Amino acid sequence: MRTFELVHPSKYDKLLKFVKTKIAGDARSKSIVGDLTHTWELVRGILEENYVIRRTLDYYTCKMFSAMQEKGESVASWGISVDEIQTDLREAARRVCKEEEIKGAVGLINHLGKACFIRRLHNERIQTIVRSRGESILLSQAIEISLSKKAPYSPCEKNLELWDPS
Repeated sequence: MRTFELVHPSKYDKLLKFVKTKIAGDARSKSIVGDLTHTWELVRGILEENYVIRRTLDYYTCKMFSAMQEKGESVASWGISVDEIQTDLREAARRVCKEEEIKGAVGLINHLGKACFIRRLHNERIQTIVRSRGESILLSQAIEISLSKKAPYSPCEKNLELWDPS
């Protein structure tokens, strides 16, 4: 609700009244019944409860497993995309999991997100380098390793790697 934060404090009441007039449907019914609209925090709660997009666990799972690094997309941007999907998937899991299941679900989501990030990198050499660091690394570490290895080898570097001084 950044609009409220951008308005001068002397205009809060006018903005609050305007927003209240635009609330419709179930949200309006809830706000009228309990007179839950006298503060911005109460109105915000009603709006979030009724209008925030909360997609299903299935939706975010499919989104994660079908995501790919786009042609020309930087490794950093790809990492951010996976991190955002992971965050949404963890939120969805928290809504459906029992309390005792959450820790395991979040851990699994973290590892699956990292695996999707690595598997869907365009550069196979970078995939191999990141995989060689082990399965226990975090997504942030996989991104960092990928960023440090993103520049292709120059012919001189490639020759140095193949050179055996013995």
